[in-house]
Amino acid sequence: MVKAWPLGVNLGAMLPTAKTGLDGEYRFEKVCPGRYTVLPEDKKAGYPSSSPYLFAFLYGRPVAEVTLTSQNAHAELLILLPPKPGRMTVHITDRTTQAEILDFTVEMKVPGQRLSSEMKYIFHPETKNHVIEVPPDKGFTVHVTARGFREWGESVRGRKLVRVPSGTEAALEAQLERE
Repeated sequence: MVKAWPLGVNLGAMLPTAKTGLDGEYRFEKVCPGRYTVLPEDKKAGYPSSSPYLFAFLYGRPVAEVTLTSQNAHAELLILLPPKPGRMTVHITDRTTQAEILDFTVEMKVPGQRLSSEMKYIFHPETKNHVIEVPPDKGFTVHVTARGFREWGESVRGRKLVRVPSGTEAALEAQLERE
């Protein structure tokens, strides 16, 4: 399955989706004029829902795009599947009490990546899933912070690179000390 993303506009509606055929071809019907990209979305195949910004962060390159106009409402956009992103399950605890911390921020940076080299995930107590997509097969730094706690010791100087192979899962277990 693929999803069409309008570029340069605020989203306020459902995004069009289309199933690909066995040959990989797809077609969107009744799409408004504008700039678009198409991204894969198939959890079973290892491609969870993404966005153009997340795609640029994961792969260090811009999304391919087409422009549809009222005079030219048809276009072809070749989509080459990138490596599957890595997935990281994040579990943060209080070092003293071992209690789980549910309100925290994870910031990642891919050193040397020019385009969209940083990503921030903000988690709140209502967040049920602490799994994030991470760049596949690339080293990146992770910074973990939470209000009322010191920054995670292993992320303070940003020297430790984490690497998650394409399509695999890793766990990030971090203990924070109170300020």
